[in-house]
Amino acid sequence: MSDEKHDKDPGNNPGTNEGFMSRWSRRKQAVTESETEVQSAEAELVDTESEAEAIETEPEVIELTDADMPDIETLDENSDYSGFMSPKVSEELRKLALRKMFKGTVFHHRDGLDDYDDDFTKFAKLGDTITSDMKHMAAVEARRQLEAATKSNPPQEEPRMPTPRELALANLQEYTAEPTGQVEYRSGGKVLVIGGENALLAATQMQPPLKPEVLLTEHSELAEGKSFVTLQGEREITLDGWLGSFELELSDNMGNSEILTADAVLDMSSDALMTQQIKAPGYYHADADSLDEALEEMADLEGTFAKPRYFDYNPDICAHGSSGLGGCTNCLDACPTEAIISIGEKIEVEAHLCQGGGTCATVCPTGAIRYNYPAPGYHVDQLRRMLKSWRDADGGDVTVLLHSSENTPDIEALPEHILPFPLEELASAGADIWSATLSFGAKQILLLDGDDTPPVSRQHLRHQISVLSTQLAGLGYPDDVVRLIPALPDDTQEWADIFAVQDDTPLMPYFPPATQSGMNDKRQQWVFALDHLYKHSIKAEEQIPLPAGSPFGRIKVDQDACTLCMACTTVCPASALSGGTDSPQLRMFPANCVQCGLCDTGCPEKAITLEPLFIANREVRNRTQLLHEEAAFHCISCGKAFASQSIISTMLSKLQGHPMFQSERAQKRLKMCEDCRVVDAVQDDEAMGQPSLGSLGTDIGKSI
Repeated sequence: MSDEKHDKDPGNNPGTNEGFMSRWSRRKQAVTESETEVQSAEAELVDTESEAEAIETEPEVIELTDADMPDIETLDENSDYSGFMSPKVSEELRKLALRKMFKGTVFHHRDGLDDYDDDFTKFAKLGDTITSDMKHMAAVEARRQLEAATKSNPPQEEPRMPTPRELALANLQEYTAEPTGQVEYRSGGKVLVIGGENALLAATQMQPPLKPEVLLTEHSELAEGKSFVTLQGEREITLDGWLGSFELELSDNMGNSEILTADAVLDMSSDALMTQQIKAPGYYHADADSLDEALEEMADLEGTFAKPRYFDYNPDICAHGSSGLGGCTNCLDACPTEAIISIGEKIEVEAHLCQGGGTCATVCPTGAIRYNYPAPGYHVDQLRRMLKSWRDADGGDVTVLLHSSENTPDIEALPEHILPFPLEELASAGADIWSATLSFGAKQILLLDGDDTPPVSRQHLRHQISVLSTQLAGLGYPDDVVRLIPALPDDTQEWADIFAVQDDTPLMPYFPPATQSGMNDKRQQWVFALDHLYKHSIKAEEQIPLPAGSPFGRIKVDQDACTLCMACTTVCPASALSGGTDSPQLRMFPANCVQCGLCDTGCPEKAITLEPLFIANREVRNRTQLLHEEAAFHCISCGKAFASQSIISTMLSKLQGHPMFQSERAQKRLKMCEDCRVVDAVQDDEAMGQPSLGSLGTDIGKSI
């Protein structure tokens, strides 16, 4: 009975399926653990008691101090000095005790084994006797000392002083540009190969991770049954995009289209599908001769890639358009990658297509788009520091050679007076940076024109040179100090020959160099440099006519045609034009005019003509000019001045045959101000589209 109860006890029977052996083993283990716990408890109790006894029996340690020590004078060699080693005995007393102990005889006993017991500090004099051995030893010693001195201090050449060019270029290394943003590309390795059978063969040469697909532009039996091949047929091809985001559209005459996408494109057509002077990243146009090179470059086009964001755009000062009218298109015309498009009155730059050519910033008249890798102010500061280092080293006349990073000349092949200065792209620096460089003391500037310069960039560089050269000539300086020169192989003689020709040309004269810091305002940087040159010029012209397309100038107004409608002031993006406050006037602030042409386009009377011009005198340039004014026309109802005489006359003339202004009252309403015109129109039943009451009564009477 008791066993049965015990088996049902949940505390002793954790499982209903537990067998006998299991229960026995479990219980035995429990007993063993219980005994172990008892033994452990007893052991702990014994240890605790032992520790307590040890604590009780351990003698107390007494630390001695100076007061417990005997007098030093009473100590001898038989005294106990151990007490002086106590931690609480002062260091001074311990040293005195140890000094007393070491004076004992036990520490002064000489054992007779010393090798130097005798006194060797005194020698018997030899008089004037010098033996041959002594002469020989003296010679040996002198030779030994000479050899040791030569070995430890070998003869050194006189230290070479760095050249002025080395000092100037070393100064550039001390400053770094501020970082700019990045543009990211993501490519999965899908490559679209375009062409005939050559495209099929090229696709077979591609290795993973590239995944080729083929657009076959001509029929081939090799393409039959190939799922990765698309036939062009009679459809037209349109290709757009960049690395990681290419789209190719196939369209027929019926308006049907098919879109193919790819991360990269290998175009083996005879004529390139992309016609930009600098092709989009990820696009390769190759023939049989250049195929291997293209395949080698494309082998790694899978993954994530990044490049700098080369530009910065400020739409607030952009002169591309205003009020629906088109203005400046310089950046669109100059971009070798065709990354810039018009979006109404502003522009948009596709950062994935932009590859940092910089021509857009060079030709922008307002500085709305500027190069940002690095910013122009950084280049100006670097050039100023470099030229100052050159002057401080008494380098003499100096020529600055601007070159792209891809077209770096061998400095050893350059004459010593040539200072090379690297740019990311040659066209990223324009007349604003060139003029600043001349104001810092450069005698001339040479632009190293290599094969990497796109033709459109070269064209606009020449125009910039033309504008600056005209300004320099008008200021009384040589007009040929900024020039493009062709890139040459690294051959010293060829470089020497071309620079010998350059040295025969007139150079900039001496004047105190400018010291202004670099600015990211392109227009202001340019004008500051020209103001410095004007200040030190001997025979400067006050007004310098410039080539067409220059970013400086003013407008001419045909006063007989101008009605002072102020349409030009409304569309001017540079705030160069304004109206009068109390009377009809058209005024101009010449320093702001960028010659964008919006005022000319927006003038309804075609009374405006652009005049490219640089006003060299800063006071005159910054002075407001009156272009046209006339007497005000006053409202015939309230007497308020609200327009010019000519605009009312022109309006009456143009609306003379208009059906809404045939009555005398309607014509008089044109001579009223905006407030009185509304009041009169509301009171005029005819103007409001309602017949008069008198006419209505007459008509009713007739009908009765």
